[in-house]
Amino acid sequence: MRRTSDETRAALEAADPGLAELYRLYARHAPADVVDPDDAAGVAAALVDAARAHRTLAARRAPGGPLIDLRGPVAEGAITVVDIITDDMPFLVESVLTGLGRIGARVRRVVHPVVELHRRVTGELVEVLPSAAPGTPPPGALAEVWMRLELDPFPADEAEDLVSEVRQVLDEVREVVEDRDRMAATAKGLAAQLAARSPATEVQDAAHLLEWLAAGHFTFLGYRRYELDRTGGGQSQLRGVLASGLGVLRRDDLTSAPFAPAAGPDGAARQPLVLTRASTPNRVFRPVHPSQLGVRIVDTGGRVTGEHRFLGVLTVAALHESVLDIPAVERRVRAAVHRAGFPLESYAGQQMLEIIAEYPREELFWADEQSLHDTATGVLTLTEPRRLRLFLRREPYRRFFSCLVYLPRDRYSTRARLAMQKVLLRELNGWRIDHTVRVGESRLALVHFTVQADPLAPEPDEARLQGQLGAAILTWDDWVLDMAGAGDDEIADYVAGVPEGYKDDVDPVRAVADLRRIRGLEGPEMELSVETGGDAGAGTGELRFRLFLVGAGVTLSAVLPVLQSLGVDVLDERPYAIVRPDGSRCWLYDFGLRLDEAARRALAGRRPQEVERAFCAAFRAAWRGDAEVDRFNALVLRAGLGWREAALLRAYARYASQLGGPFGPEYVAETLVAHPAVTRGLIELFRARFDPALSAEERERAHADALGVVTGLIDEVAGLDADRILRGFLGMVSATVRTNWFRERPFVVFKIDPVGVAEMPLPRPWREVFVYSPRVEGVHLRFGPVARGG
Repeated sequence: MRRTSDETRAALEAADPGLAELYRLYARHAPADVVDPDDAAGVAAALVDAARAHRTLAARRAPGGPLIDLRGPVAEGAITVVDIITDDMPFLVESVLTGLGRIGARVRRVVHPVVELHRRVTGELVEVLPSAAPGTPPPGALAEVWMRLELDPFPADEAEDLVSEVRQVLDEVREVVEDRDRMAATAKGLAAQLAARSPATEVQDAAHLLEWLAAGHFTFLGYRRYELDRTGGGQSQLRGVLASGLGVLRRDDLTSAPFAPAAGPDGAARQPLVLTRASTPNRVFRPVHPSQLGVRIVDTGGRVTGEHRFLGVLTVAALHESVLDIPAVERRVRAAVHRAGFPLESYAGQQMLEIIAEYPREELFWADEQSLHDTATGVLTLTEPRRLRLFLRREPYRRFFSCLVYLPRDRYSTRARLAMQKVLLRELNGWRIDHTVRVGESRLALVHFTVQADPLAPEPDEARLQGQLGAAILTWDDWVLDMAGAGDDEIADYVAGVPEGYKDDVDPVRAVADLRRIRGLEGPEMELSVETGGDAGAGTGELRFRLFLVGAGVTLSAVLPVLQSLGVDVLDERPYAIVRPDGSRCWLYDFGLRLDEAARRALAGRRPQEVERAFCAAFRAAWRGDAEVDRFNALVLRAGLGWREAALLRAYARYASQLGGPFGPEYVAETLVAHPAVTRGLIELFRARFDPALSAEERERAHADALGVVTGLIDEVAGLDADRILRGFLGMVSATVRTNWFRERPFVVFKIDPVGVAEMPLPRPWREVFVYSPRVEGVHLRFGPVARGG
């Protein structure tokens, strides 16, 4: 870097000695982030370019007028350059940077040397004095800031907005600098008038506070005098007095604003001075909302007639001043501690003092004794580790709410803050919210929200608002523990093993039930949530099926065929691995299912609990191998059968297939699914014939009824194949003379009279026994001589 700089200076001195001197000034005052050791040549060239461009731009400048030159990117990825030449003024650089940020410009690099020079009265540049010391300039020299800003590429169609913003910032900075002495003098004069107005404590406090602010604790940015206009029939209005403005309020504004008494009808007497936050951010100095200092004007009768209004920013000294050294504030602080019954020097008194010292400094100037007492004592009593405390105050002019939220330090997070902001905007009818956060060594974090709202909006219910904020900051873990209750401490151990994906997807109420199920899980468990409205057949027909397993997990390819055999479409799968406190791993698979239109119609009127039991039982049977995975399982939803009833029809279909029937089992299953009423009728007929709970008379009557119903239903079936298949089932059920189906064995046995089976090939035996199990091929045995007529 040193060698390159020397070479650059030597080349410049040979070609242009004046530019070489100016380059040395730029290099000497360039900030550290500009001097890049990895690109020494590039930095030197950039500084030379800035010096040359500034010298050319500064050739003529009208007194007091800034020069602004903007060069857009000449190639893709190039930078936008803004050159500014203006008088050296306080607040200049930070104000310009704030203005650029306000319009979305991103500054990469800034160089802003102070250049001493001579100009003619008409503004022509005579000579540059780069070697002159800024603190002791030569006689007649001017101090100017030659500023270069390198920006990210800025849209060409918005260049005018950028230049306009910079020009407005420079104008306001100049107005503030030109008028700041007059504004400070005005404030001191008002302090003297207040001190002479009345010996009342409030008035004397206001006078001392105003004098303290003017003594280096307040940076004045603007001033205007307002008169109270009561001529209208409505609310009194504050109107600016022409030619009374200074600083950023120098320009006359004929608009008016509603007058807010700030403290009731006698507010002027009790609160002659109010320091609060302004409604809009300022262009000068820091990018914050300035403070608004209002001094009430009263007549001899004590009536408010107007207001002296200052805009400004509390200085660093004011922000760090002890609250016991600030006039007016000191008295209210001592009174608040005394009201709590503690000596200021006591342990509790010092704790209260520490809490009040952390109070937003601007609000200390309008907070009364009662609010300071309530805040400090309220924070001291905040011992519950999961509680939150809100202190809500409305600004004297009712333009915004100040919300102090104290919460345990480990409870504060960005998520918690955003959740609280959402609640405050909604409940306070706010249209803008700002925040500051203080997280230190204390066990509590302090978040200060400022919510701008309609001045006419009603007062909120503070207790309700605090409850909503407390609920908003609760984490998923907190909600689960609350839902579980104090009597279930073990849940906390299970929460530790829950993955974040599960927390994002599952609400705490359901999570408590899940974790309790996982706590006692020993084998597969499952549930079906019918999310279709009042009954299972309404709505969209979407369901959630949840499978709980312990130990090894399963793949989607293993589960998918089972679900599809039940006649549902699988929309999605969400697997979660949950580790129990003993280290064992459990799995929760959440499947999104959808029913088709026919299935939704079939489930119309059925209770969700009934559908869940039947579906889960069918899945469990297929999962364990107690039932085959085929189309017959769809009868559980389509025909309202249990899985064993579906298995019964599957067994008859296997029997018909062994007899050499022309239809395959899948085609037979589709036929049964397409005719659910007939399918249910066949099951009712089977039960009427063999249910051991029926007496002989009940059996005869039930058989006759069921046979008549199913026969009539089959007579209405259209299609030769369907008629043949369904009548074949009717014949097989009618030909069955004995069964073990009601014993709930893992296999089904039918004893059949072949004469009643139309598909039975010749010669027909006297009796036949068919045994079916999902784990083996169906077998049948023939007994006795050929039946008569066979």
